[in-house]
Amino acid sequence: MQNNTLQLASIISILMLLSGCAHSGYYARQEANQFVTEFYAWVDDIETVRFDSNVEENMLIGATHGAVSWGYYDSHDALQGAIWGGLLAGLITAAIEGDNEGYEYQLSAVDGDYVTVLTDSRDAVLGDCVRVRVAEQVRIYPVAAEYCVSDVM
Repeated sequence: MQNNTLQLASIISILMLLSGCAHSGYYARQEANQFVTEFYAWVDDIETVRFDSNVEENMLIGATHGAVSWGYYDSHDALQGAIWGGLLAGLITAAIEGDNEGYEYQLSAVDGDYVTVLTDSRDAVLGDCVRVRVAEQVRIYPVAAEYCVSDVM
């Protein structure tokens, strides 16, 4: 049993390392055939937000699976299986999800629109002029203030 656990941990570690090397800087295939727009805006406000997590649900599923799997052979091992299954499922889910902290940007676009954007990274600070790219994901890039100068404002 310990040998199988070691093999599983090794496989998971290798897959996580390989997935970290997979980003190439090219467009993702799922970005094909999409409407993409860009605009410039001023950052008026930034608030920290929390995204939901699936750790608790997956811990319950892992504990149930562990209890059933380990209890199948010996009913005294069901509690131990539940503990290990819940712990492993929770750790894997937390590692995959990463940080659940995000940022809500309140932006004033140069065309006069007021826009709210949710991102998972803090790319700009209050008062910055930013380029906002909306495609499959929304990205914010700080740019020079000249880009946000407009006759509308």
